Amino acid sequence: MDRETITAESLLRDIYEAESALRWFEQKYGLLSEAFYRVYQQGQLRDEDPDEIKEYMEWSGWYEIRQHRRRRYEQAADFLSAGWPCYHPGSHRSGIHNQPKQAS
Repeated sequence: MDRETITAESLLRDIYEAESALRWFEQKYGLLSEAFYRVYQQGQLRDEDPDEIKEYMEWSGWYEIRQHRRRRYEQAADFLSAGWPCYHPGSHRSGIHNQPKQAS
């Protein structure tokens, strides 16, 4: 089974797309996404309007996507800075088949 290779560029594209969506919600509701997500997770948002509920769900989804992609980007950066040639999601340094580059 081949593992999907994720590039830093594709992760950055996903992060930027999520951030663009988050900015739209932040401007509409006058609330930063981090604060929104905290209140959303605590169930403290107004839930009377079905359209708002859908937007809250979409907003939280974009927030989770951004957080997930940022974590994966940071993991990829750690692999690259350690000299690993590529990043495979779910791999650990001890389980990846490529060996780190040797220092000259």
